[in-house]
Amino acid sequence: METALTSGRVDAATMEEPALDRMLATDTRLIAPVYDAISKDFAEGGYFATADFVKAHLDLMRRFNAVISATARWANANPGTTARILTKYTGIATDDLKHRVRYHDTLDPARVQPLIDAAAKYGALKATFPASQIIAQGVQ
Repeated sequence: METALTSGRVDAATMEEPALDRMLATDTRLIAPVYDAISKDFAEGGYFATADFVKAHLDLMRRFNAVISATARWANANPGTTARILTKYTGIATDDLKHRVRYHDTLDPARVQPLIDAAAKYGALKATFPASQIIAQGVQ
């Protein structure tokens, strides 16, 4: 997105950290916090499996969930280390980032629901439904 903006190929783009912070340090300006149109707090990503797979591999799913949760807690507690890792893999200096991501260490249906509702509102889904229907029980 940075290259597309700076070269003039696009007039606007949705960006995330650390690229957003770097672009805002130039003459680029924020038009709107677009993700706020979904919610101030939502699960931006996740992992999916079929119900049959979860049932057949419940212990594996529990261990996977425990690792993801522990990693989120570690990342939240170690912002300096995560900044260095981010710099290593993106090539973007992160020492002065003004915005940092906080990772959720549990999967709360309330954080998934805004995505389902937005997808239904804009036609990506035929209708909304309770987020709890797609979250495996007994894994957390």
